[in-house]
Amino acid sequence: KPGAKATTEQRLEMLQIAINDEPGLIIDTRELDRETPSYMLETLQSLKQDFPNDILCLIVGIDALQGLYTWYQWHKLFDYAHIIGVSRPTFDFNINGEVGKFIQSKLINDSNALNKQKKSPGFLRNL
Repeated sequence: KPGAKATTEQRLEMLQIAINDEPGLIIDTRELDRETPSYMLETLQSLKQDFPNDILCLIVGIDALQGLYTWYQWHKLFDYAHIIGVSRPTFDFNINGEVGKFIQSKLINDSNALNKQKKSPGFLRNL
């Protein structure tokens, strides 16, 4: 990640520490293992191939969502996973323009509803 303050190895170590007591979570390094640029869409497509019967959720900070329109084929992310937007201390949930309208059309306010929406992934705000 350009401009990141932690190295890839440090980020992996922080993730491992964060999930040590969470038996249902694993760290997937497929993006790090690629020799080509990594796009979230390709990662989700690959995960869906590996886990076709599972519901995928992509957890993204609100700051990243504000720039979602710059991501490679961002509209298609919702074809593969629920998008979960989490608050960041210095960012307001204020997503405008095309991304804001698109997310509003997918908005789910109840986390239990995510399990019921297997065929049409949605967007959940503030876990």
